[in-house]
Amino acid sequence: MIKKIAFCIVTTLLFQNCRTHSTYYNDIQLVNGIYLDKITRMPFTGNLLSKFPSGSLATETHLLNGIPNGQWTSYGFDREIIQNGENGQLNIKTNPKEIYRITLDQFQEGNFNYNNIIIIVAKKAEIKKKSKLEEEILSFLRHNYKSIKGEVQIEYKIGELEKSVLESSVII
Repeated sequence: MIKKIAFCIVTTLLFQNCRTHSTYYNDIQLVNGIYLDKITRMPFTGNLLSKFPSGSLATETHLLNGIPNGQWTSYGFDREIIQNGENGQLNIKTNPKEIYRITLDQFQEGNFNYNNIIIIVAKKAEIKKKSKLEEEILSFLRHNYKSIKGEVQIEYKIGELEKSVLESSVII
């Protein structure tokens, strides 16, 4: 009897961890660029959703350990796809300590493709050797992401992705 109960508990826990968990922005807190569950204070993994005032789905973003990673979609009022893309983390050798992470955001809007590099920095500190960092990022992209064509926009943002842009530059 005890073995059956233990088996049921373990099986239930395993299945709970296999399914994709979804939550809304009001259940999440953004701390230093990491999305945390407000109750557990742990980095959130799953789908992060937002709604229009009407209640229909506005955005859907996949997070892995509190960081946007994977597919995201922005919807219109009639649930049509306005934008969709993919976030991925870049591991650059020369990663100054002022940088939390470097995210590649590739997305499509209509017939246009965009490539944004978002560099999340700790504070308004000047990044030393910024041009060297940007050259290394572009070199990394050329060698590892053959699908990148056209413009690459590099943005520096402070801590949280939703906060104002510190600096932007466009590199072709």
